[in-house]
Amino acid sequence: MDFNEMMSQLRKEYLTSLPEKISELKADLDSKNVEKLKEDFHKLKGTGKTYGIPEVSQLAEAVEKIYFHKPDNALKATEEALGLLKDIYELRSQEKSMDLATQRAYLRLIGLNS
Repeated sequence: MDFNEMMSQLRKEYLTSLPEKISELKADLDSKNVEKLKEDFHKLKGTGKTYGIPEVSQLAEAVEKIYFHKPDNALKATEEALGLLKDIYELRSQEKSMDLATQRAYLRLIGLNS
């Protein structure tokens, strides 16, 4: 197996794990577990790019900034992010990517940091 094949396989495995991660985030949101959510978005920020899904990293970075700079908006940002993560998963399952800059939900989310 060459490097590209290996990365493709790892990307598929990462993508397969995304619905479970979304469920965990939803449970943490429902219980308002802010510290766990901060930690999870920090991890997503790193793993998305690592596995070749940069829109996950871009989204997670935006949410993480809100947790640190506008904590009163963090749970609302998490709600928006969960919908976007589901959309990213659906598109990536069809081998398509998402340009977050064209997504209204993402624009609303980054507006929560101003």
